[in-house]
Amino acid sequence: MNYTKTHVEDFIENLYTNIEIHHPQQQNPEEVSTKLGIVIDYVDGTSKCLEREHFSIILLNENLSPAVQWQEFAHELCHLLRHAGNQFTLPSFLLLKNARMAGE
Repeated sequence: MNYTKTHVEDFIENLYTNIEIHHPQQQNPEEVSTKLGIVIDYVDGTSKCLEREHFSIILLNENLSPAVQWQEFAHELCHLLRHAGNQFTLPSFLLLKNARMAGE
């Protein structure tokens, strides 16, 4: 039986390849956000993301464990890259994918 990756798995694999994340120890909010040009700040409050024209920030709850912070980071990153579609922070391969999805 062959395993077929989901679209989300393909998206993550392509993202990691394009920002040169090749090892598990590289999978942390600081390294991923730096490579994507996204600022991270740790706050005593709810995790969330914000974006303005050429600026994206993820606010992570500083009181959570690193494992839960990673989960919340990934969730907020998904808002920026997949839902909101901030064109400033999207790698070029994602811009092409978005254009195809929009029928351009």
